[in-house]
Amino acid sequence: MVALIRGGGAKLDLSVFDSEVVGRAIAKMPMPVITGLGHEVDRTVADEAAAISEKTPSAVGEWLVARVKEFSDRLGRARLVIGTEARTAFQRHRQRLVSAAGTVAGVSTSLARQRDLLDHVKGSIADSARRNLHREERTISSLAEWFSAIGLDATLGRGFAVVTKPDGRTVIRSVDQVSTGDSLVVRVGDGTFPVTVEGQ
Repeated sequence: MVALIRGGGAKLDLSVFDSEVVGRAIAKMPMPVITGLGHEVDRTVADEAAAISEKTPSAVGEWLVARVKEFSDRLGRARLVIGTEARTAFQRHRQRLVSAAGTVAGVSTSLARQRDLLDHVKGSIADSARRNLHREERTISSLAEWFSAIGLDATLGRGFAVVTKPDGRTVIRSVDQVSTGDSLVVRVGDGTFPVTVEGQ
């Protein structure tokens, strides 16, 4: 902004501002022009062409001071608003960070508990598997002992005998399977020996 001022004086003293040349120059200015020429009763072409026309130079000064104060007040208010918004945004983001940190800590604790639970389950499965394996081993051992007790060798050792045809595969289970003169093989606990059927 350009301020065009001149203190009071005679009408003739202000005539320089009361010309077309000055009016056109003011109108062509790339920025607003404020005038304060002479006394309150004075009015010139420059006043008519100016963006703002005050009655006296003092009035121009007061107008400029008021505008500067308004601008300063706006800056102050803007500073307060920006500061308040910045603090609010900071607190909001800080709370979000605190909340996120709490969530991460909670997830970490939960993961630790889950890890401990998995370790416990893994240990339980391993212990259960070992117990089942030992139980099955004992069962198999008992069955082996039982089968050994009722097996052929054990039975023969208790005084029983197996009678077969000479081929060793056909077991004689009935007298109807043999005739007088047949050759047979008798197996006992400590070996075999041949026999011949003499009569029925």
